Amino acid sequence: AAPVFLGVATDGHAEADGVRLTQVVPDSAAARAGLREGDVLVRLGDRVVDGFEDLVTTLRRHQRGDQVRILYLRDGLDQETSATLDARS
Repeated sequence: AAPVFLGVATDGHAEADGVRLTQVVPDSAAARAGLREGDVLVRLGDRVVDGFEDLVTTLRRHQRGDQVRILYLRDGLDQETSATLDARS
């Protein structure tokens, strides 16, 4: 199976509670889920995201079409959404 694509970029540095998004690709799973640049991704599915490697490792456990719950911080407030993962093209 092709690797999945959430559609985010990070600066690679862990925040106190997750990893900050530096880019959200238009029309990606992340964009459709409402994520925005500056959001801090805390949890993807049942996995805590403490850095870019955590994000990549977690995405590798999924397949195209999987729906994952996303916990993130926006302006310091907990937010929750879900995304249906795309295949990396």
